Amino acid sequence: MSTLEHLATAFFDHTRRNPLPEPCTVTLQAMRPEVEVQIEPGPTVAHLSGLLAWAATLDHVEARWGHTRYGDLHISVQGLTQGGVRLRVYGGISFDDCHGLVSLDGEGYQSVTLDELSTLRDLLQDGEAR
Repeated sequence: MSTLEHLATAFFDHTRRNPLPEPCTVTLQAMRPEVEVQIEPGPTVAHLSGLLAWAATLDHVEARWGHTRYGDLHISVQGLTQGGVRLRVYGGISFDDCHGLVSLDGEGYQSVTLDELSTLRDLLQDGEAR
């Protein structure tokens, strides 16, 4: 089985086993090897919920976020599928939508925990409810 076949099979097995939000794009990176998933853009809270749903299905999860030059908060979550294939899920929300709840030191990306992402989502959801 080629690397691309292995990655594709792992991705489809993973999505069959786990009820996940529909991705916007899926890229098979044979050189890394890795599957990249961009989640469907949407409202901030829903977008964060989608990222967290994907993250909950992975092992050995690491997350990072960074402020883009376009004014977005780019979030990347990576981990391993049950079969051991590396999967990276990413998306972005408007930095302004964070209402000062995210502070980043300088440029580049910083590690973030899934608990911090969940807290951000919950605080923004609470703010929408008011």
